[in-house]
Amino acid sequence: MIYHNQPYATLRAALQNQVVADLKKLATFVANGKKVPGRKAELVDFVTEQTLQQLNTIWSQLNDISQAAVAEMLYNFNPIFDNTCFVAKYGQRPTEKQLSLLFFNAAIPGDIAYKLKAFVPQPAESELKTSDEELPESWEIDTYYWEDGKRVEEKEQVALLQNHSETLAIQELHTLLRLIDEGKIAVSDKTLQASTATMRKITASLPRKDFYPDPEALDGFDNSIGFIKAFAWPLLLQVGGLAECSGKKLQLSTAGQKALGDAPEKTFSKLWKNWLKYTGFDEFRRIDEIKGQTGKAKRSFTALAGRRKVIVEALSQLPSDQWVEVTEFFRQMHATGRNFEVTRTPWALYITNANYGYINEGEDWNILEGRYARCFLFEYVATLGLLDVAYIEPEYAAADYSDLWGVDDLSFLSRYDGLMFIRLTPLGEYCLGLSKTYTPGEAAQQALNRLSTFKKRAGKLTDKGAMRLFECSTPHMAASIMAEKKLAKWCTLIDKRGLLVAEKNVAQFRKVLLELGYKLNSA
Repeated sequence: MIYHNQPYATLRAALQNQVVADLKKLATFVANGKKVPGRKAELVDFVTEQTLQQLNTIWSQLNDISQAAVAEMLYNFNPIFDNTCFVAKYGQRPTEKQLSLLFFNAAIPGDIAYKLKAFVPQPAESELKTSDEELPESWEIDTYYWEDGKRVEEKEQVALLQNHSETLAIQELHTLLRLIDEGKIAVSDKTLQASTATMRKITASLPRKDFYPDPEALDGFDNSIGFIKAFAWPLLLQVGGLAECSGKKLQLSTAGQKALGDAPEKTFSKLWKNWLKYTGFDEFRRIDEIKGQTGKAKRSFTALAGRRKVIVEALSQLPSDQWVEVTEFFRQMHATGRNFEVTRTPWALYITNANYGYINEGEDWNILEGRYARCFLFEYVATLGLLDVAYIEPEYAAADYSDLWGVDDLSFLSRYDGLMFIRLTPLGEYCLGLSKTYTPGEAAQQALNRLSTFKKRAGKLTDKGAMRLFECSTPHMAASIMAEKKLAKWCTLIDKRGLLVAEKNVAQFRKVLLELGYKLNSA
């Protein structure tokens, strides 16, 4: 955890706040054969003098991990030692007893820190492990089964699915704009969220369906993964200003029509930036199994902008075209001090039962913050084409939540648990501001060409409503009717003998026909 004490200005001030027993232990580290005094005031003087004189020696005798702790404290942690960050970077905590000469209340006193900086080098940067190799088609997981009352552990290969998001996002944008233009996207005017029927329609229309082919399929515990892309797209387009709600259907907005004339990368950049600013929906609400979000915990959630900013900063450090394991991405976030909290009152959230399944303060970061980050990366960043993703079925992901109460019937804690790898795309580099220009790959360019064709056609057709066809016995009769000013304004001549009349004008057309002596025969 991160301590919130303030560091002492001097070593002497720190020692004066220690008890005699602890001062005697510190004195043994620097005595070097000298007699250790017994009174507190003398002990403070002795340890202060000897420590300052031997500071270089004390440092040189520390092991590598302890030296790293001192270096991180001097140059990176300000002003309190960050245990989480240190363990993420070095894989262990510093435990050497001699560190107690330098650290008090998880900080180094100011006068010692000043002297240490004269000879302690800056620590190396945390290195992110990446791979430019193609990922395998399957992934090995640890599993087990029970036989004769004994647990038998084994390895199993499961499918590692991939979503090359940049190309698909462009194709999917084309699909969604077409569906909106056809009036096929129904949403709530309050939540902006698509109905289940609409999400099914979107999924069926997407080039490669949703991330998981059958989002509503039930497993052995009657759990379904649920929609991901089909949920995100209607929200993204509304928040991005490309679509607006008219009644219960989406339609292309004026801003959306104008945006269609922009370069596609600018459209995606706008969608991305608008989502980062949007506060009307918390991605954590998508972690369905964690309850209490609209109850006591409602007022305790942290600001969305702060959470998103931390993750975006971490994304901005990713190298292009390199796969990064999600757990490694999270480790690097911690190692570089990029941490955030989802809520200030985690105990107000619970699983299954509020009395027993509440989330403990200090629970594993992966339970709340990790789930939020996976949702943000999977459902929004990847859907917009900024990240390629590789993933397994969530039920095969590591069950890091298994110690929580009330999870026995859960196949997974969130639909995003299976996210395994991410890779920054050229579109992602552009939208994150890492590149001033966008150069699509061949597949992405083909998708852009199709989107360009749609843009040219969008809004060119107008539905004028139902029409009624009246057929004249001869072309002469049709010409005579068209010559009547009272009738001509209601109809259009087609194929010499046909008169086309809008359904809304049929009654008036019939009335004038009868007034002029024309008789109508039934079809």
